[in-house]
Amino acid sequence: MLQLPLHEVCSWRADEAIISGDPFVAGRKLKAIQLLLNEYPDASRMTNNMGETPLCLAVETCTPWHGGLELLVESCPKALKFPRKLRMGDQGLCLSVQNPSALDSVNSYDSDEQDPMAAIEGMYPFALAAVLGGVATNKRRVPFDYTEEQKEQHLQHLAQKDLQAVRSVYGLLRSRPDVLEKYRKDVTRDYLKMLQEMEND
Repeated sequence: MLQLPLHEVCSWRADEAIISGDPFVAGRKLKAIQLLLNEYPDASRMTNNMGETPLCLAVETCTPWHGGLELLVESCPKALKFPRKLRMGDQGLCLSVQNPSALDSVNSYDSDEQDPMAAIEGMYPFALAAVLGGVATNKRRVPFDYTEEQKEQHLQHLAQKDLQAVRSVYGLLRSRPDVLEKYRKDVTRDYLKMLQEMEND
């Protein structure tokens, strides 16, 4: 894949094994984003060969607001105005980075989508951060073999992750509140289109 170093760094996952994120990877990611933006700030406005900005990749890897998202938004606030176009992989629509919690987050009883990824297609960064920032149900349960101390630590990690997700969504919305109006118009347009299709059937 053709992309800049900033895209590569924004693709790093800090929370694959640890719910609250690996502090070493998270700290290294923030420092790398800072250094790359200092050297070449225009990279934040560029897309890779799949049409993805560094912000897209950072949101999909659940990068915390103070862990790099804020820097990317400051460098290119315009990136918040574009809905996400997912890649087409062998199995259909997919994210740019492997994120199993994405499927668990959108594949719920209240979703009409047969393919969970179809629910993510077209989401704005703030909505994508809200969906992907949570912790999957199967990871929220405390493993039965945990000691009391481990259970307490697990619950603290869940609370920390939830707080990070809220901060990210709030930060993204606060940076470009006009995106909400754009989102509202898109939802209204899609709803009217759906009603028209139902009438034609």
